[in-house]
Amino acid sequence: MIFMHPTHTRNSQKMTRSTNVRDIEKYLIKAMPMTESLGFSVRSFSEVQVEISAPLDRNINHCGTAFGGSISVLAILSAWCLVWANVREESPGGNVIICSHSIKFKNAIFSDIRSISESGNLDWNNFRRRVARRGSAKIDVTSRIYSNEIEAATFSGSFAFVKQ
Repeated sequence: MIFMHPTHTRNSQKMTRSTNVRDIEKYLIKAMPMTESLGFSVRSFSEVQVEISAPLDRNINHCGTAFGGSISVLAILSAWCLVWANVREESPGGNVIICSHSIKFKNAIFSDIRSISESGNLDWNNFRRRVARRGSAKIDVTSRIYSNEIEAATFSGSFAFVKQ
């Protein structure tokens, strides 16, 4: 499991609904330092959609295409942020944890990478009720990864939120 803590001690800044995307980027770099090497930027961040992009030149492989590991990390990061966006105010001090994931690569990426995670049909109300009642809950999130406007990969991951 990958552990990512929304109230990580490296960052004492409180994240609120009004927090802008630059503050989210700074937080993610402090909480998860390896993300800085991606050169990522948060394009949108809300309970409904998270979009994160990264430049190809920072994430290129020996074939001149986007490195699969970078694509996976970007997809995990956007999905993790979507879960965090939906629990961060109601349940501060808890942990968002990725339990499992898979990714299917469809097309090579020859441009900057873009990962989009959306709430869509996810039942956040039920998720929040389970967190309130049991102190933890699990939810499956998908991300779509794009090269320009072409879908290049799909990600699905199971995430848990556990109150401390």
